Amino acid sequence: MVIDDMLSDVFTHFNIDFSNFDAENYFECQYAFWQKNPPAREKKPLTVGMIIESAKAGRWLYD
Repeated sequence: MVIDDMLSDVFTHFNIDFSNFDAENYFECQYAFWQKNPPAREKKPLTVGMIIESAKAGRWLYD
């Protein structure tokens, strides 16, 4: 997933421990067109402010 790669780069650049970051809380999984998609669930918002606060703390603060 492109978003995962981008966020990984941001977390690495700002030295944020993101071992407990779960992208599925914020983004829908991508499925092949022939696979049945699971029921949609509500996603949490992901903001720049969350990344900034986590960078200050040195670890992912949410989830």
